[in-house]
Amino acid sequence: MRTSAIATFVPAELERWKDFFDTIENKPLTPEQLLSVVVDEDATLVLAGAGSGKTSVITAKAAYLVKAGIRRPDEILLLAFAKNAAEEMSERVEARSGVPLVARTFHAIAYDIIGSVEGSKPALADHATDDLAFTNLIKQILKDLVHALSAVSKAIIQWFAHFLVEPKTEWDFKTKHDFYTHIEKQDLRTLQGDTKSCRLPTGFTRTASNTSMSRTTNTRSRRRAVGTIARIFV
Repeated sequence: MRTSAIATFVPAELERWKDFFDTIENKPLTPEQLLSVVVDEDATLVLAGAGSGKTSVITAKAAYLVKAGIRRPDEILLLAFAKNAAEEMSERVEARSGVPLVARTFHAIAYDIIGSVEGSKPALADHATDDLAFTNLIKQILKDLVHALSAVSKAIIQWFAHFLVEPKTEWDFKTKHDFYTHIEKQDLRTLQGDTKSCRLPTGFTRTASNTSMSRTTNTRSRRRAVGTIARIFV
């Protein structure tokens, strides 16, 4: 009976709220997104990758629940990991549906729960609410690690050297000749340090055994990495 009721309810709701779902975001919601919005189970798990429209689904779901009279705004809890994401979610829900809902971060709601249970909220470190203080703390931690462990400084330089290299593939060039010329200029080397003439995606090279891949970088990127680190630690 439950399965039969769901099979009847979902198509009916999709048809009833079609205009709303088609305009709640810049583009109409996809069939998978629509299903995530209208399914009304006690618990629903939605698995979605980066850029698949998770925020769009949450925005539409929250607005739909209120507009359909299924839930009141004070009965809906919207949570996000980052403060910026929570603010964006709140703004999108209200701007595109007129429903005033406030999204919270996990840390914020946990902080309020502690205050409610204990009678007072614990003091927070400055860097917990101040982005500049947090950045300065991270810088100081890195400085201390670099001074104490030479391996850390090498790892940091290597990371920035890789980070600053803009990867390119064959599709970024007009001809294969241009692509191969670009590869040759990257100073690719094996893990043993030998120069190899190979035709692989930018920034990768085979080892002598031809079984593993190692991300490499050139002298120019290393210099940029050192310059970047110098600016960070100033």
